[in-house]
Amino acid sequence: MLSQWPAPQWTALHFRQLDARTLHDILRLRIDVFVVEQHCPYPELDGADLGALHLLGRNDGAVMAYA
Repeated sequence: MLSQWPAPQWTALHFRQLDARTLHDILRLRIDVFVVEQHCPYPELDGADLGALHLLGRNDGAVMAYA
């Protein structure tokens, strides 16, 4: 069965390319998944994001997936 959700539009960005709203949306999604759903209460901000390539999946402008 195919998903009812449309395929996300993928974008790869360096940290310096993230605007405040996008960074907020990424952090919220990561906290929702790792801290809330997976019960993993560890610090989310570890400095690794500064040098990482951020892969965003968006539907209608909203961040729906992240790697």
